[in-house]
Amino acid sequence: MYRSLLLALPLATLASLACAQNLLGDNDAFIDQLGDDNAGAITQTGAGNQAGLEADVMLQDGQFNALTITQTGIGNAVGTEGEGLFQLGRQNTPTVFNQITITQAGNGQLVGEVDQQSVGSIANGANEMVILQNGGDGNVVSEARQLQASGMARNIMDITQTGEANRISLATQLATSDELSGAPNTIRVRIVGSRNGQSALRAPAIVPFARDSAFVQEGGSADNRSNGNSIDVLILGNDTAFGIRQGGRDNDVGFITIEGDFNDLGIRQDGDQNTVTMTTVEGSGNVMGIDQLGTNTTQLSLIGFSDDNLVSVFQQGTNDAFLVIEGDANSITVAQNFLDALGGDNSASIEVRGTSNAVDLTQEGQNTAEIVIEGSANNAPLFSLPRTTFEGVMIGSYAQRGFDNRLDIGVIGDSNVSTTLQAGDLNSILLRVSGDDNEALLLQRGNANTAHLTQRGTGNTATIRQ
Repeated sequence: MYRSLLLALPLATLASLACAQNLLGDNDAFIDQLGDDNAGAITQTGAGNQAGLEADVMLQDGQFNALTITQTGIGNAVGTEGEGLFQLGRQNTPTVFNQITITQAGNGQLVGEVDQQSVGSIANGANEMVILQNGGDGNVVSEARQLQASGMARNIMDITQTGEANRISLATQLATSDELSGAPNTIRVRIVGSRNGQSALRAPAIVPFARDSAFVQEGGSADNRSNGNSIDVLILGNDTAFGIRQGGRDNDVGFITIEGDFNDLGIRQDGDQNTVTMTTVEGSGNVMGIDQLGTNTTQLSLIGFSDDNLVSVFQQGTNDAFLVIEGDANSITVAQNFLDALGGDNSASIEVRGTSNAVDLTQEGQNTAEIVIEGSANNAPLFSLPRTTFEGVMIGSYAQRGFDNRLDIGVIGDSNVSTTLQAGDLNSILLRVSGDDNEALLLQRGNANTAHLTQRGTGNTATIRQ
């Protein structure tokens, strides 16, 4: 075995070091740099190479640290499990910026535990980590971790995997800043291939604290908040499973793109001004669960006539949900309710185009909802979820409980079922139906309620009870 050990003293003249290993592999490499303006580079080719071990941690400690590791072959490892690679920026400076770049090509590659920390008062930058596992199968990122322990955080993490049966076990960012601006934690993930994440989840994605293959952004200060969190995810492939957790304020899960079948995604946000934006979800048999606590917005689009998907959105607080669903035999559940009995101002917009879809909406507080259904046999009994009863009648595909509720429904197609309940005062329902053999049941309980129903077609039935 060939072994290389590099030690950099705190002198600028020793700031740049490089190590190259190749031939048959089975090499170990370590870098230990203390001081300012440190840069390290390791290149390994072959099989069974390692860079940093739990028993002999690769370390950079100081300001302006940069580390680049490139491995090509089979079964190579960076920072084996137990924190084998540690980068620490401990000085108080407005410009310190730690950088780690890891590139692995081949099969069975491992990024074990990689840890970046900044403990000084950092105003403009702290940590940047880039991990690329390219063109191979069975690669693993076990744990990639970033910590900003003081001042305004700026953690940036970028992970890309291409191939099959790859896994990102945990990518996490922790920031103790309570500032509202200039403090973004950013995780960008690109996954191309099948059977990545290697399953679990399901249900509708086991929120609120899903951790299987997880992306986590949260705070560690007294009020358990961090701010400006952002996660973007691109998944091109089948049979992937991932969970996202954000804690703090001004969180954004945005520009999530999923193209493929039997993918699972669970999202949990708690705090204020949280946003989930899914611009493209296309495929069949996907399972998505979104759980938000605080002040929330969700935008979800299932496009391209995607079938047999399960979608669940749960929001607690002051909520907005915008859903567009195209396809057949999809099940969509949206629940919006109070937070700590303080009331909720909920708004939902749901558009469904296709056949045999089931839509379930429940709102509590002061609610508005706009629902558009185009297609046939939507919310038919065969596909509807189990309901409770009100005065002996099956209720709720669309239920509102509270005051000053507004429900506007438009249905175009045949054999659709529209069942509504409003419980409270000052409620109104407007239902417009065009097509044949549609069924409508409108139930209102309370005072000063109004119901307007229009049906055009043949064989339609309607019941209004107040």
